[in-house]
Amino acid sequence: QDPSAYARARNEVLAWFEAAGGEDAALAEFSTAKLPYLEGAVLETLRLHPVADGFLMTHVASEDFEAAGKRFKKDTLVVPLFKMAMRKDMLRSGWNDIDAFDPTRWFAAD
Repeated sequence: QDPSAYARARNEVLAWFEAAGGEDAALAEFSTAKLPYLEGAVLETLRLHPVADGFLMTHVASEDFEAAGKRFKKDTLVVPLFKMAMRKDMLRSGWNDIDAFDPTRWFAAD
């Protein structure tokens, strides 16, 4: 959905193939460490669109319990809110604009 991000990742891959001496040589030595923007784009895609969302991992309480000051009865369906917790952690970590697609946020600080 981001043409400039796509172009940057594509150009990085094409440059890697050219520098390696062709497709076969590049694939023999492939490492995402040598393609930092592509790696960042993959991580950013998985961050925004996780493969296994927390809503797929539900649990039925085996006994009465209390959480966040509320009481829940045995057999209550419990749905973990991983996305909400992850968003709070990102905000606490100082990530800006957490809804934006930004592969560079994964680059190591120099």
